Amino acid sequence: CIRPQTEAYLNTTAKRLVRMVTDDDYLITCLPMVDLSSLKFKERDSLETIFKTWSSSTSFDIESFWEQRVRRDLGTRYDARHGVFDWDYNMKLLDMTTVISWPEYKEWRETGVAFQLRDTSYSQPNRSLSSTINIRTDGRQQSLRAYWGDITTGPYLAYCGHHTDMKKMTTAPGDKRSPAEDPQKAGRAAFLTLC
Repeated sequence: CIRPQTEAYLNTTAKRLVRMVTDDDYLITCLPMVDLSSLKFKERDSLETIFKTWSSSTSFDIESFWEQRVRRDLGTRYDARHGVFDWDYNMKLLDMTTVISWPEYKEWRETGVAFQLRDTSYSQPNRSLSSTINIRTDGRQQSLRAYWGDITTGPYLAYCGHHTDMKKMTTAPGDKRSPAEDPQKAGRAAFLTLC
């Protein structure tokens, strides 16, 4: 889930991306380094469809999609999911990073919200995480829209898996910051300097 302000930004960005895909002159003005001329019209139409689904006018129940994804992944272990989450955290994730705390990881596995940087409401679904796959049932082609992303490791390794500044990883007693907050900010800043 995302904040309402982020949803407004996503709506604006989706409209701009749709226009970029459908209007070459606008694309050259906004992103001169991107060339879509080698794409077929069918591929451009697919991009346009994807960007249009990011609009808030498109319904997307991320809570139910997330739960369905977890249920499919865990199968018969779903009723013991807290134990599975604990096992994944202690036996898999901690081998790769020690920055993420158990409560943060558990919250992400339950709800899909990885980083809560402000005391605010993350009430809007992040439609940019939805995607559609085409499946064949009973000889008919059907489109199925849902969340198909990662539900085990999360975004933590991408943003703060290899953080070496130990001073930023510690928090004072009573500090309300999450242990992953500073390293993930540093990780995003380092990533953005590469772009």
